[in-house]
Amino acid sequence: TLTCVFGGGGGGVFTSLAIGGVFVGEIVAQLLGRTETGFFPLLGGACFLAGGYRIPLAGVLLVAESTGDPMLTVVSLVAVGIVQIMMGDDSVSDAKHEARDVSGAPVAATSDAPSRERTKGRRSRARSRART
Repeated sequence: TLTCVFGGGGGGVFTSLAIGGVFVGEIVAQLLGRTETGFFPLLGGACFLAGGYRIPLAGVLLVAESTGDPMLTVVSLVAVGIVQIMMGDDSVSDAKHEARDVSGAPVAATSDAPSRERTKGRRSRARSRART
């Protein structure tokens, strides 16, 4: 994961987020004494993925499809909503667009957010260092 992220690669984060969330969910389940189900690890994985990639509905749907329980789906909706607030504007994806125009086309990133051009620049610098 570190090699992919800091080397300018396009992957290596999904599994790390999912497993990290499962671990945190299991720790919370142990602390609460609620280890009889796998709900907390599932919720942790869904929250980490939803927060990391900024895809809240996908996180909620992961829990809804995995459990089939409407009450647990509502709990996941609240948990994912809290995670979205905590994440602010951050994302683990360098392909995230800050805004879209009226037609739905991506708008160029602002100067305070990482842009694809800066990411491409890092990748080309990493490649040139690797060649020398």
